[in-house]
Amino acid sequence: AIICNVSPAQCHTEQTRKTLIFAAQAQKVTNCASVNEVLDDKALLIQYQAEIRSLRQKLKHAMNLRAPGGTSEVSSQQIKEAEK
Repeated sequence: AIICNVSPAQCHTEQTRKTLIFAAQAQKVTNCASVNEVLDDKALLIQYQAEIRSLRQKLKHAMNLRAPGGTSEVSSQQIKEAEK
């Protein structure tokens, strides 16, 4: 909230006009506050490990769908080759 003071005196007309213009522009300002997330190394490591597990599961699922018949198991060697 902004409080602007104006004066009815003739000698302060220009200052009052500029104050009212400023107040009108200040009303249009909007703020979008957000919390910055600060992660330490341990938290980042846990997050990355979870992402790697998820990506490996997706890769394994995709390789199973691509395999003839769709039922053969994907070997760890095939996953390592696909990761390259």
